[in-house]
Amino acid sequence: MAWLEQMNNIVKRAENSVQTFMKSSRNVRIKQIQFRTNAGTNLWREIGQMENTVNLVTRTIKAYNIKFTKESNSVVGLEEDVHELVSRLTTNNEHHPFFSILGIGGIGKTTLAKEIYNHADVATHFPQRVWISLPWKSSESWVQTVPKNVRYLLVLDNISTKEELEEALTVASPSGSRILLTTRDTNLVSEVGNPPHHLRLRTKEESRKLLNKMVHFNLKEEVKAKEILGKCGGFPLAIVRLGYLISRTAVYNFEELERVIKQKEKPMLETYPTIESIQGSLPKSDPHMFRCLSYLKLFPMEIEIPARRLIALWIAEGLVKVEKKTESPESEDVANEYLTELINRDMIQVVERKLNGTIKTCCLPYSLQKLEFYKNQKRIVNFRRNDPSPTSGKSSNFRNDYRDLLSILTFDTREGNTPGEEAGKFLRKGIAGGCFRKLQVLDLERLFRPELPNMLGPLSKLRYLGLRWTCLGSIPSSIGELVNLQTLDVKHTSVRNLPGSIWKLQELRNLYLNQNCRSRLEHHQGGNSLKNLRTLWGLFVDKDSPLKDGLDKVTNLRKLGLAFQLEQEEQKALANWIKKLKYLKSLRIRSIGGKGQTL
Repeated sequence: MAWLEQMNNIVKRAENSVQTFMKSSRNVRIKQIQFRTNAGTNLWREIGQMENTVNLVTRTIKAYNIKFTKESNSVVGLEEDVHELVSRLTTNNEHHPFFSILGIGGIGKTTLAKEIYNHADVATHFPQRVWISLPWKSSESWVQTVPKNVRYLLVLDNISTKEELEEALTVASPSGSRILLTTRDTNLVSEVGNPPHHLRLRTKEESRKLLNKMVHFNLKEEVKAKEILGKCGGFPLAIVRLGYLISRTAVYNFEELERVIKQKEKPMLETYPTIESIQGSLPKSDPHMFRCLSYLKLFPMEIEIPARRLIALWIAEGLVKVEKKTESPESEDVANEYLTELINRDMIQVVERKLNGTIKTCCLPYSLQKLEFYKNQKRIVNFRRNDPSPTSGKSSNFRNDYRDLLSILTFDTREGNTPGEEAGKFLRKGIAGGCFRKLQVLDLERLFRPELPNMLGPLSKLRYLGLRWTCLGSIPSSIGELVNLQTLDVKHTSVRNLPGSIWKLQELRNLYLNQNCRSRLEHHQGGNSLKNLRTLWGLFVDKDSPLKDGLDKVTNLRKLGLAFQLEQEEQKALANWIKKLKYLKSLRIRSIGGKGQTL
C-alpha cells in the first residue's frame, strides 16, 4: 500500500500549495498588483488546472472509499461479495484450493480481489499473501515467488489463457492455502474445482451511490442525472468514466453533457459489440437462453421489467425448455435459472431487489438495447401515443397483418378512456375476423380500463392474461373457456369476484388477485380443481369462501398470500388446508377484523 501513502502526500502537498497561493493572491489583489507577464498568466492557469486535478483525485478517492489507514472500506455495491468470499477463503469447509471471480472487463474483478487481499481477516488468517498480475513480464516464472511451507493466499489477477491456468495448477498448496483467480473466460473457470463467484452489474441505487461519490447534484439536476446514469447500465467502468467526464469538464449544463456523452458513447458504454459475441458466451447446449434474452427487446428502453412478469411471459411464449424426466424441474425453476445465468453473465441488469434479496425488476443493459435481436413483427402490437390506431384501415389488411399474431403486449399508460376503448375495438375486430386463434399472450398491464370482449372462447390458445394496474372492474364468465391459460393477473384492479368458471382452468399455474378489494373466488362448480396452481396471491377468505370442496383441493401451491375474516372454527379449516401444502415455499397471511383493520 506504499503507493497510497505517496498519493496521500502528493494530494496534501498540492492542496497546501493551492491554499497558500490563493491566500497570497488575495493579498496581491488587495494591493492592485496583477500578473502582467505571460509567465505569470501561465502560472495562474497551471495552478487552476492543478486545483481541478486535486479535486478530481479527491472525488475518485471518495468514489472508491479509499482510506489512508491500515484497512480500507468496501467499494460501493461489493460489500456482500467481499463478505462472502472472505468467509469462504478463511474457513476450512472448502476442499479445493482454487477460487475464481468471473465477470466482463470493467465490472470490478480486480477491485474486489484487492479488497479481499487487504481485508483484516484475510491478513490474519494467511501468514503469507502474494499478488501476481498477468500477463507476467519477468523472465523468471512467477511460480518462484510462491511460499513453499507456509499457508498462503495467492491472487492471480487477469488469467486469460489455458497456459496460465495450467501453470497455476502446478503450484504446491500447503494445507489451508488458497488461490484466487480473476478472469473473463467462463471456459477457464469450468476447469477449477469450486464454482466461480459471478460479479454482476450494479443496481439503480448502487449506480447512483457510486456516481454521487464523485459528483454531487442539486434536486433539480438529480432527475436529469438519473436519466444519463441509466445509460451506464449498471456498468461500474462506465459510471466512473461518467464521473470523470463531469468532474474534468465541470459540465453541469445537461444538454451540453448529453452532447459530450453522445460523442463518446460507444467506447464509454458498450460492453458487448455484436450479437455473435453474446451468442458465443452463452452455453451452446441451450439456445433457449438466447431467445429469452432476445425477448427483453420487446420492452421499451425506459421500462423496468418485473421479474415475475418476465418469467411468466417466457414460459407462456414457450421459450423455456424443461426436460421430461421422472422428476422434472418446475418450468418456473428453469426460467429462474435462465434469469440468474443471464444476470451472472452481465447480460441482464438487476434494477431493484426486494427486501429479501430476490429480484424485483430488471432490464437490458443500455449497450444491449442498441442491438437488434427481434425482427418478428407478429409478436407484438403496441398501443402508443404516436402510433396509428391498429383498428383503422380495411378489414382485409387487418386480417393479413394480425392473423398469425402470437402475442400482444401494450405499454400505453395514457390517462382517460381512449386507450381501453382502442384495445377493446382491436380485440373484438380480431376475434370476429378469426385472427387471434394462435394468440398465446395478452398482456395489457397498466392500460387504463381495457374493454375485454364478452366472448373469450376464440382465444383458446391463450396462456397469459395480464391485467395488473388496469383498474378493471370485472372479468367475463367466458374466462373459463381459456383452457390453456397458465397465468391470470388481476392484481391492483377493482375485480372483487372471479366467476365460478375459473375452476375449469386446469392448466392455471399463477393467479394474482387484489387483496385490497377483497377479491374472492366463487364456489366450486363441478368436480374440477385447480390442481396445477402454483401461485395464489391476494386472495380474501371469509365465511362465504369455498374452503370445503374448493380451496382444500388446491394442494400444489408454492406461493400463497391471503387475508381472512373468519370465526374460530372456520380458521381451523383454513389452517388444515395450509397444512396440506407440502410444496409451499412462501406464505403471507393476515387476519382482518370486523372493521377492516389488520389484526
